[in-house]
Amino acid sequence: MTGKKALALHHYPKFECIGSSCEDSCCTGWQIAIDKPTYLAYKNSRDSTLSELFSRAIKRNPRSKSAHDFALIVMGADKSCPFLDTQNLCRIHKEMGHTALSNTCSSYPRTANLFGNEFEYSLALSCPEAARQILLDPEPIHFVEVTANPVLEQPTSLLGRLSGKALDDDAIANMNDLRAVIVAILQARTISLEARLLLLGRLLAESESAMQSGPQGVSKRLPDVLGKYVEMLHHAHIIQEQIEALRPNPVQRLRLFQTILTDLQPDIQQPVLKRCFDEACRGLSWKPGESSDDSQLIALHEDIYRKYLGPFLTDHPFVLENLLIHHVFRSLFPFRGSSPSSQYRELVSLYLISHAFLLGLSGFREGTSQEMIVEFFYSFSRLASHNKNYLGQVADSLEKRLGIGIGNLAGLMIVRGKD
Repeated sequence: MTGKKALALHHYPKFECIGSSCEDSCCTGWQIAIDKPTYLAYKNSRDSTLSELFSRAIKRNPRSKSAHDFALIVMGADKSCPFLDTQNLCRIHKEMGHTALSNTCSSYPRTANLFGNEFEYSLALSCPEAARQILLDPEPIHFVEVTANPVLEQPTSLLGRLSGKALDDDAIANMNDLRAVIVAILQARTISLEARLLLLGRLLAESESAMQSGPQGVSKRLPDVLGKYVEMLHHAHIIQEQIEALRPNPVQRLRLFQTILTDLQPDIQQPVLKRCFDEACRGLSWKPGESSDDSQLIALHEDIYRKYLGPFLTDHPFVLENLLIHHVFRSLFPFRGSSPSSQYRELVSLYLISHAFLLGLSGFREGTSQEMIVEFFYSFSRLASHNKNYLGQVADSLEKRLGIGIGNLAGLMIVRGKD
């Protein structure tokens, strides 16, 4: 399929690595895979500067079952790549050029999925510069055609794939129509993001019912469902009124934030995310395992939102919108996984986690900044994006511990309330 066009987020063709200017390194704290052809090239290299380091710092991967992760780079004691120079730049790239890089190193943070017969490209938010370009762009996310990248097209490089005999042209067309309506709902900026999520939940529930009725049901029922929700976008203020009519439950919201932090704590090892976690806990005046005065904490959280986070989100309403749309596109939402409803639970969990951390960080730093946004989301993405089931596991835990159906947006709205 080399030479074909691929669909990509509009940020994709503009992306360039900023090298030593980046606030973090993509070569630290990871397990970096080396594909077999690159491994052999490194082992046979006679480069006077790097040949000895190749021999010492690259080892066969005993768990490998493919050419994609045939070998691994042996990271240093500080978990950084041994090929970094004093400026945190790659010595392989410097001495041998871009073509000498492994598939992993040459493509990151670019990622790909296969949807039917078309490749779709995105950027990983675990890269600070990618997070900055995507999350802080006030222009609504749209999609462009780009030249296909042979490295990203390799089956072992794909994040996910939806293809096969069951997906004929009609099925792909219907699925693309559903995705288009999902994006349109998430970009309906005349109403709050909470109202958009509520509308999206209803759409997915009806769409799932239509899709469960088989191919004929999809071709006959799904277009009617989509048409109904496109029409509802012209009257979306009704959904907004329903949101505003909900009575907030500040105690439940407090329990939600505390449960999110409790559940995530054991998984947080990366230094930047750990700092964000510690600051968020301090900003929310919460210590794991300690009792607290609910009324005081509730008042504190409302004060933080009113002073710091609320005004920032009013001025930057696109941040969380872009986050959710990026997740939708990059995760093949709502088709990757067992059902659209399970995918929806993950999307809602991402929103809830983001809100809890941003509130806590804003309280600790007594303000909300673009730098804070980038710092949290790239560090959290390094945790969540490398476990495809992570957000689903968080949703399961929240539902079990709180007794709330996270997929039920009415419950979310009561938790979120009107700060």
